[in-house]
Amino acid sequence: MARTITMYDRYGQETPAEASLEGFMELYDSVAQVGRDEDWRDVFMTDSDEWNLNVNPDAITFENVEEGGEFESSQAPDRETVRVLADLFLRGDLDAIRERLSPA
Repeated sequence: MARTITMYDRYGQETPAEASLEGFMELYDSVAQVGRDEDWRDVFMTDSDEWNLNVNPDAITFENVEEGGEFESSQAPDRETVRVLADLFLRGDLDAIRERLSPA
């Protein structure tokens, strides 16, 4: 079965657009402008293998719901970091995401 990816907006609603780097960055930009005290500050992508890349202005979380593995960046990500990780996720390079998010 081919890997499929679904994007979700800050309200947890599936976006109708096909998953793309440009589309995900638009979603990220929409939450980057939301105040820190606001709810609904996460956008994420999920693939058909249950991998999730969740981004908000404070952190990035990469996890597999089925396997229970989680890698989290505790630093507020800059836009370029979000772009690189989203691109890796879309390309299916999960090992590269693990390497970038794992503590040194």
